Amino acid sequence: MKPLTRKNPLVSVIIPNYNHAKYLDERIQSVLNQTYQNFEVIILDDVSTDNSKEVIEKYRNAPHVSQIVYNEKNTGLPFKQWDKGISLAKGELIWLAESDDSCDRRLLEVLVKDLIETDSVYAFCNLIYMDSHSYLINTPMNIGDNSVTWWPGKSFICQYLRFNNSVANASGCVFRKEAALQVDHQYEKYRGSGDWLFWIEMAELGNVVFDKRTLNYFRQHGDNTTATLINNGTNMIDNYNILVYLKKRNLITNKDVIRAKIRQFYVAKRSTFTKPQIKEKVLETWGYNWKYKLLLPIYTAYINFKRKVGSPL
Repeated sequence: MKPLTRKNPLVSVIIPNYNHAKYLDERIQSVLNQTYQNFEVIILDDVSTDNSKEVIEKYRNAPHVSQIVYNEKNTGLPFKQWDKGISLAKGELIWLAESDDSCDRRLLEVLVKDLIETDSVYAFCNLIYMDSHSYLINTPMNIGDNSVTWWPGKSFICQYLRFNNSVANASGCVFRKEAALQVDHQYEKYRGSGDWLFWIEMAELGNVVFDKRTLNYFRQHGDNTTATLINNGTNMIDNYNILVYLKKRNLITNKDVIRAKIRQFYVAKRSTFTKPQIKEKVLETWGYNWKYKLLLPIYTAYINFKRKVGSPL
């Protein structure tokens, strides 16, 4: 990939929206008020049924807003909107600012600088959770810690993307468009874990950098897509398909597969899904059999011991 523009590269900020009218003003304002000002804003709406359009149209002539696109038909797949936004972007860098989240006004300034200095394909920062009323619901980690850590991409995959998605929220990540265009479109097919696959494929293309500053505000609420997809089992089934992908690319070993399966069985057995048959489908997808029935009590005892002594899981 060609080197990034060293000074003020253009960032395309993509705001994909579906029925988040009550959070849109806060989201758009948090973007427009960034200290880093060389960006365009692309707002995408996936046939919202609330008053999102009314909110969006207020920004039709706002500074930086370059495109507003309303789908004629709902895609039903959130990552289709990612792909559309990436194809419309004019910037070297892209920020997917999810419509129900918010952020510190320094987010772009910090992450663009991190990307340039480490020549990475993506940079992400710490997050803090907030509720539907924008009240922070946990304490920021690493207060006062401005340190930056970077990894060669494949090392990052092995350490942080083998068993789960450590890039917890796209709203806290800025990435290179050139790299995104090289990613296979398989991630678009998923409803829940497409972002995990996206970050894996991106990391295969270059360095990854993490900034410990808490600059991203990840909203948790009743209409949150992630919570819905966990409760209906979609995330766990998607996760299995991603595990198959990792094994096919030799990014994990057979031992890793067994370890991942036991973890998923442990979680599935304790999860409250919206319907009883969902648990059966999840266990079947992951290949639950007599071997894992024998191993699961041992793993459960191990987890309970770790919790009892206060050791990290």
